[in-house]
Order: sequence, then structure tokens, then C-alpha cells
Amino acid sequence: MGYTQVVGEQYHTFVILTDTETGQQFATRAGPTTNSFSGSASDAGSGGGYGFGPIHAQTGPYDSSFIDQPNVVATQSIGTIPTDYSQAVANAQNFANVTNANGIPYWVLGPNSNSYASTFTESLTGTRPTLEHSAPGSDMGTPSSDLNYSPTPLVTSSSGNTQCGQ
Repeated sequence: MGYTQVVGEQYHTFVILTDTETGQQFATRAGPTTNSFSGSASDAGSGGGYGFGPIHAQTGPYDSSFIDQPNVVATQSIGTIPTDYSQAVANAQNFANVTNANGIPYWVLGPNSNSYASTFTESLTGTRPTLEHSAPGSDMGTPSSDLNYSPTPLVTSSSGNTQCGQ
């Protein structure tokens, strides 16, 4: 799990997948569709809380071009799943696509980016992660029945698998 500090001791979370053999990394994260505060609670019917719009999910190689850059975050290892790295990447892309298609309204305290990261981790492992930092909304959400994969429980051996979280 990757963390960026938002305000005080509150954090934004995202998921980093790491190939246990090559070290290659891929990440997925979410945020509001818009980055500005506008509107009111009555705007919720338009697809997002207080004008933030629906949750927008993104995926990509985890490097200096990723929106949550490697040099500005804290990380937490969640565990290792017995899944090929390319399949874990495909699962991240599927989760992002399903999330975007569902048009879930973004709310500051959840559902939000933290809900997305924790729910994606649960969709991969079958277990919701226990976070090391405060991330409001991380306890919200359940994996969609529209996903084209099922969870694979964490394992202790890491050879040929994908590490979830960092």
C-alpha cells in the first residue's frame, strides 16, 4: 500500500503491485473526477459529493510518471498473492474499469481513494488490509460482482508471485 499525506495525520492510499522475480511495479489509485471543491450536498445527484464528481480510477507503471510518485510516499507491505504479475496487472485494470463504469460518487470521508485502494486489495486477496496510517474511508466498499476475477489468499512464499502493497 502506498501513502501520501493529505493533511495532518490523514493519508491518501493507493496500491503498488510488485513482481517478486523482476521487481517490476504497477500501481492503481483513485481520486475525484474534479480536483476542486464546488457545489453543495444537493449536487450528489449529479454523480459526486460536493461537486467532486464520481471516483476516477487510474492504473499504470509505478515510476516517476505515476501521479503518486515513488519519491513522495510511505509504503506498507500487505503480502504476497500466488498470482502471476501480468494477471495481477490485468486485475488492477479490470478493477479500475469497473469502478469507473459504476460512477460511484466521491466523498471526502468516503467512498473515496482510500475506499478504492482497500477494496481493490480485498478483491485480490479476499481480506481487507489493516492500514498502518489513518486513511478515512478505507473501511468502505465491497468488491463488485462485475469483476472478471476472484480473490487469491495471501501466501508466505514469494517466488513467482506478485507482492501486493509494495
